[in-house]
Amino acid sequence: MRVKLLISALLMTFIISVQAQNSGDYRSRISGAWTTAATWQTFNGLIWVTATTYPGQNTSTASVLIRNGHTLTMGTNNVYLNQTGIITVSGQLNLNGVNVSPGSTFSFNTPSIIVTAVPAGRIKFDNKVKVLLPESSSILVSVGGLVGDCNHLQQIYIGTFVIAYCRGGGSSALTFQELMEIGGSIHSVITTSPITCSSTSATITGSYLGSRYDFEVTTSWKVTDPLNNTFYPTGDSFELPLDLNGVYNITYTCTINYFNNYVSNSNELKIPNAVSTWTGSWNPVPPNASSKVRIAANYDTALNGSFSACSLNIEAGKTMQIAPNTYLEVENNIVNNGAMVVESSGSLIQKENTATFTGNPITIKRISRPMRGLDYVYWGSPIAESYAIPTVFDKKYRWNLTGAQDGAWVSITTPPPVGNGFIARVSQAYVPVNTSPKTIEFPFVGLPNSGPISVYANVFDGGDVNTDSGNSILLANPYPSAIEANALLLQHPQIVKLLFWTSVTVYTGTGQYQVADYATWNLSGGTKPLSSTDESLTPKGYIASGQGFFAQVTADANITFNNSMRIKDNNTQFYRMAQPVNENSETEKHRLWMNLSNNKDAYRQMMVGYIEGATNAMDTQYDGSSFTQNEIDLYTILGKEQLAIQGRALPFNPQDILVLGYKVTNEGKYTLALGHSDGLFSDYKTIIVKDKRTNSYHNLNEGSYTFDTKAGTFNNRFELYFTEQNSTETITQLPKNDCVIWSAEKQIHINSDGFPIESVEIYDVFGTLIWSQTSIKDSAVVTNQLNTANPFLIVKVTDANRQVITKKIIFK
Repeated sequence: MRVKLLISALLMTFIISVQAQNSGDYRSRISGAWTTAATWQTFNGLIWVTATTYPGQNTSTASVLIRNGHTLTMGTNNVYLNQTGIITVSGQLNLNGVNVSPGSTFSFNTPSIIVTAVPAGRIKFDNKVKVLLPESSSILVSVGGLVGDCNHLQQIYIGTFVIAYCRGGGSSALTFQELMEIGGSIHSVITTSPITCSSTSATITGSYLGSRYDFEVTTSWKVTDPLNNTFYPTGDSFELPLDLNGVYNITYTCTINYFNNYVSNSNELKIPNAVSTWTGSWNPVPPNASSKVRIAANYDTALNGSFSACSLNIEAGKTMQIAPNTYLEVENNIVNNGAMVVESSGSLIQKENTATFTGNPITIKRISRPMRGLDYVYWGSPIAESYAIPTVFDKKYRWNLTGAQDGAWVSITTPPPVGNGFIARVSQAYVPVNTSPKTIEFPFVGLPNSGPISVYANVFDGGDVNTDSGNSILLANPYPSAIEANALLLQHPQIVKLLFWTSVTVYTGTGQYQVADYATWNLSGGTKPLSSTDESLTPKGYIASGQGFFAQVTADANITFNNSMRIKDNNTQFYRMAQPVNENSETEKHRLWMNLSNNKDAYRQMMVGYIEGATNAMDTQYDGSSFTQNEIDLYTILGKEQLAIQGRALPFNPQDILVLGYKVTNEGKYTLALGHSDGLFSDYKTIIVKDKRTNSYHNLNEGSYTFDTKAGTFNNRFELYFTEQNSTETITQLPKNDCVIWSAEKQIHINSDGFPIESVEIYDVFGTLIWSQTSIKDSAVVTNQLNTANPFLIVKVTDANRQVITKKIIFK
């Protein structure tokens, strides 16, 4: 059976598909002459620009569009165009001939002319006009698309055959009206079933546009595979196996018998198919992210390297081994007819949320850090099936939430559902007292998790998220690869921060485990546990496979993991070997960590950062309140909040002044010091602390600052500066309501509400002074028009009593 398509529906779909913008394509800019370049625009890959040539002036395959509302004209001289792509007429094309023989000839070297029905396009013939189209070309047109006076010879040729006359050629050709009624001349169309990198075959279907049923139509196929073998399927459709590496070339030809004249139209389709097969070496080439990969011999990433693929098939009897610190990244489906082992710190990633894993179960190993008896490890499952918890753990608990103010530990014998975390205690029988710590291998055997996985958090909707245990849910990374912590946070604004148990404090067997053993992470960054000075325990923004962790949540929510969070490296920080890893994030961050300590090993760390997405107000996902039972505490002060982590807005303002507070249980000597830093603070030279008690300044880049203090809470002793200060100068802040600063028409206006202004300094965000004036002695100041392109400026105003206000404004 021949497949004839409905013109009205398919023609519009076909037109839409051919009008996709590609670099070099033409469209009309205004009404005018076809052969005038200024009539046209071309697409440069980003935007449409005025053309320097007209379509057909040079040979190309660029498509051509006459837009609705534009009229383009050819005539009266003959026009012979070079090769173009498909020509679509949604406006009007006037073909102006002459009223003398042989008239005017207009030759279009195009695979097809399409005259759209919506919006209504048309081709208008005046006087004697001959349109020439190449052999195997086509013209698609509906009623109203061809207009001629029919008083003169007006013809459309395909090759050497006249497909239509305006008035008609008797029994040898169609009239324009007949051609429009059947939708135009025959035009072959190839469609395929959806093809993904997981496809092993495709259904290829042929059909045609134009023609009417009482004309005889024959069709034929020609297929050339990547090995240059040619075969000729029959019928309207056939199944094409996609098992070879390279390009399949498909040609579909429709031939119609018009009044014993045979006119053909062909369409070509290329199907690229990248297949890489491992047989001990890659054949024909190593894979890339677009390749279908077949494992036909044992493969070990430690020996042969990590790789990315579009799909993966492991043949029966073959083993895929993913070694520590290596990865296998697959865009879509994995079929495992053999065996797969993912070693601890190895990563298996599937990227599409719809990706499937079918076939035999695999083994995923996780190895704990060296453990002592009575230590707890926070776990979660990277597989879908149930599994046994190793017997070296003598106690196992999950965290139960009911919406009450407090959660509770509940003893378990079997693990909780995927996505939930649990804790397990190392038995003293496995690691007796006074023996060396031991690592513990936890093998998971089953089908690896992939795609969206949700856990419902029924938390306490109120109180203090930092102190009420009913606001924390115990989760776990459900995948055999690391995930990005920030991706989880950004998808769930209800999550304030994440907490990771390190178990660094030796537990003696009595009393509570140390809350100080939790390391924390939010969108600003991480802080290590209060109980340790080991910088490598600071979270790096990645959650390892099988890692359990707490999330502090402000409201009930479905916490959903998905494949977009997964990454192919950084799967080592399972709080096991304390191995540092690099943070991988495209978010702009400039951060510094400060430490407060004494000579008796008491220690506290805080962090401040200028971070994309943060503001200078309280941001629950970027600012972390200080909450500790430690004997010392260090924090910044924001309003009434005491922050162990403070995220501030970009761009960095070197005129910022941050207030530092601290609490100590014991009187004595304490030391403020820089920990580590990143971004612009890595090389910043002036990170200065002011001790308001001694009215002194100290550059922490030149060393730590030691001071004496009584026991207690001190929220107004220290300030942090980022510009050089005069150590003999007393700096105070004017109330901001007493000084109004604004920008208008490129000028800065300052009004101090009656207080005499002594001087004004204006800086850009890089700290460059762009305007200043001294000895003003007036309450109002207006600058001249400032020449700067920076949208943010910092204005420093000093009054006659040397009181200072510094304010950031938007310059306009």
